[in-house]
Amino acid sequence: IREKVDVTATGPVDLALVNADFGGLPLWAYGPSARAVALDSVSGLEEVTPEAFHALRIARRIPLDGIDVEERNLPQEVDRNASAISFTKGCYLGQEPVARIDALGRVNRLLRTIEVEGPPPAGGADLLAGDKVVGRVTSSVAVEAGALALGYLRREALDGGAALTVDGVAARVREVV
Repeated sequence: IREKVDVTATGPVDLALVNADFGGLPLWAYGPSARAVALDSVSGLEEVTPEAFHALRIARRIPLDGIDVEERNLPQEVDRNASAISFTKGCYLGQEPVARIDALGRVNRLLRTIEVEGPPPAGGADLLAGDKVVGRVTSSVAVEAGALALGYLRREALDGGAALTVDGVAARVREVV
């Protein structure tokens, strides 16, 4: 399903945060001269802090490989079917489970952005709906209103606005846009 590649920057690299997913790689993977930039309507590209980078990617549901996406994750769980799966390119490693899930119509959990009314939860923290564990956090970042987190949620907890708790703090599923 995935290929291991090494990316080497030969010079300064600016990774724009406008409709980009950075190939699912952490910023540092692009080399020591890489910097994340965001499009500002007034002044063009501006460098952003690592915290702002993570806030933007988590808000846009952009996972990082090795943190939010692991070898055990199926592409459909990451919810990037249109951009990450081709059913017309022929045979490939992992084709059978991907095709089987497509034929069955769904996976049991999906990656979602969670708005947390408190500090950022640790990776691996349980997401609860009432007393039932319905997911787990993969990454999070502090924002002005509390925290944003990425996490995999079971289907019964996917509705935008669904009430959750994490580490005893109120949270809710962000609507997918």
